[in-house]
Amino acid sequence: MKTPRDLINAYLDDEVDVDERLVVDQALNDSSDLRAELDQLIATRQLVRDLPLLAMPEDLAVKLQRRSPFGPQARPRRQNRTRAAALSAFASVAFWGVLVGTNGAGSVVPDVAGVVFAHQSAVAADDSGADSSDLPEAVGDSFVREEVREMSGMRHGIYSDGDHEISVFVLRGPVDWDEMPLGDRVPMTDGSAWFAVIEGDSVLVIDRADKSYAIVGTTKEQVVAVAESLPDPSRSLRERITDASRETVEFFGLSG
Repeated sequence: MKTPRDLINAYLDDEVDVDERLVVDQALNDSSDLRAELDQLIATRQLVRDLPLLAMPEDLAVKLQRRSPFGPQARPRRQNRTRAAALSAFASVAFWGVLVGTNGAGSVVPDVAGVVFAHQSAVAADDSGADSSDLPEAVGDSFVREEVREMSGMRHGIYSDGDHEISVFVLRGPVDWDEMPLGDRVPMTDGSAWFAVIEGDSVLVIDRADKSYAIVGTTKEQVVAVAESLPDPSRSLRERITDASRETVEFFGLSG
């Protein structure tokens, strides 16, 4: 039997029957996580609809064919890579310019729906010449860097452990936390982390001095482990999450 999360896309497309709609409606009323995921899905769809319809670069067509999920050089990819590769065919390089917003103070506001789209749209590319100085060769427990992409205002590192992929986006400037969306926010004790589940992917935003990182992966544990392995961690991210969770429980009077 399909879960409410399995039905969420069909629910938005009005392709569910009466019973399924009731199941999803009830789940949305009961789960703030699912409600946040629905809101982010709506925002992502709108972002895609607003993209300019530009011609696909000639070299991208060649790369899609050469490194297709069905091609002889294909590496293990997540199941939604086939759909994402098709999306990337019409998402021109102009799209990357909307992934990062800036304010007057030089801080940045990552478009978290946009980085998820970029992660899901990732296809193999030639990364020769791309600056990888802020992207370690390996992150987390077993993820090895495969590609680095230079984008407008950020760099995108694609990592794989052979079965799964994660993305690490490096942004120039600290995060403007006041402008970050609420989503499924995780309140950190030092105010320097944000977490949400978007389109089924876990997204963690952190900053390190004059740089910020947006990490997209499968689970919260996975992206936290990656964050802890990034350059100059000021403090264990797990400790900050634990402290923040304890403070949240105490704030609502649920402890003891």
